[in-house]
Amino acid sequence: MKDILEEAITTGEVLHVIYDGGSDPGSTRNISPISISGEKVTARCLNSGRVKTFLIQKLRLTEDPQSGGDWSPPPPPTEFPSLNEFFDLYESNFKESGWFAKNEEVCVSLHRVFKNGKPMKGADVSLDFVEVDFVLIAGPFGNIKQVNHRIRVKPWVVRGKKTNESRSFKRLANAATYFNSLANQYAPSTSL
Repeated sequence: MKDILEEAITTGEVLHVIYDGGSDPGSTRNISPISISGEKVTARCLNSGRVKTFLIQKLRLTEDPQSGGDWSPPPPPTEFPSLNEFFDLYESNFKESGWFAKNEEVCVSLHRVFKNGKPMKGADVSLDFVEVDFVLIAGPFGNIKQVNHRIRVKPWVVRGKKTNESRSFKRLANAATYFNSLANQYAPSTSL
């Protein structure tokens, strides 16, 4: 188990586990390991959005992240050449799960739809490529300038419904894994 956790720390992989400890023993959780210290692993629990410490001996891997019949995306390839290729691979799965899937040049977003079938404006889950960060400064006459431009080390940004679900990644494949876990978690067809 320790080897799997160490690899997940390196790759940023989200693990689907059963934890036989804590306040809800035997519960299924999606975790993103951060570090290992002795017989404990510190990980972000994607179910609660908090960083928690787990006893390694009480963790078990599970194949099915939802332990229901819900759609579970296949693991993404080692690397995607582009955001378009990622979208093309998963678009039909998103639609089957009830999402309106939108692909723009530097962003893939998933939206719930109104009863009339039209998509809601705000995305529930998005995957963006943000190459440069900057600060906007308003001048005394209302003019706005961009300053402090810097190239991002982790340009792939995944945003979920909750603000504490936003994460940045160095590689598209890792961002895609997290994006798919949020897409499955919030899928309209499973939240009826």
